[in-house]
Parts: sequence; C-alpha cells; structure tokens
Amino acid sequence: MANDLMAENGRRIAELLKMFGNRNVCVRNGSSWDLKIYLEKYEDRIIVEIGTFSEYECDLLEDPSFTVRLNVDKSGNITEAKPTLYRRITLYEDPVELTRKEAGEELDQRLNSF
Repeated sequence: MANDLMAENGRRIAELLKMFGNRNVCVRNGSSWDLKIYLEKYEDRIIVEIGTFSEYECDLLEDPSFTVRLNVDKSGNITEAKPTLYRRITLYEDPVELTRKEAGEELDQRLNSF
C-alpha cells in the first residue's frame, strides 16, 4: 500500500512540476495563502519543499508544508515521492511537526490528500 501511495504522490508532484516548471515557484491565487515549491536537484533525487504559506504580522504560517524526496530514474522521470517532514503552523494551534520516522505511512496519506 505505501509503495503504491508513494508512486501516486510521485505522479501528482510530477504533474505540478510540468505545470509550473522545474524551478522554484510561488503561486498566488488571490487569497491570503500562497502555494510555494522549492527544489534542490541531485543526480538520483530531487528534494522538494511544497506547501501553502501566509504571513501575519511578520510571522510565517505554514498550513501545511512538506519536505518530500522525489526518487528519479536514469531518464530523470519521477518514480515516487517520499515525504520526510510535515509541518503545520497556524495562529490557532500549537505548531505540528511530524517526521517520517515518527509518522511513516501517515505522511504519505497526508501528502496524497494535500
């Protein structure tokens, strides 16, 4: 189940990168929340920070953001997405931060619903 979910998440993030390009991007949709994608490229993987962000009185709010390892094949195609960190910071709740070591497959499901 987890491998299927990682492959599905990889396909979805690959679609986003096709839409917005293989670069850092900030998408403003007219609301107070922005979608941001940051990339770090390596030969065998891409590390992506993706999430929705807002600023309130100089505080950065993340609701949510993920750090995701994208595994790529020899042709550079994304084969799977493995979230390693989930972060959520709002004005109304204490910050939440989950790592893959703590949450495992739950992170795959959170990324999939994002």
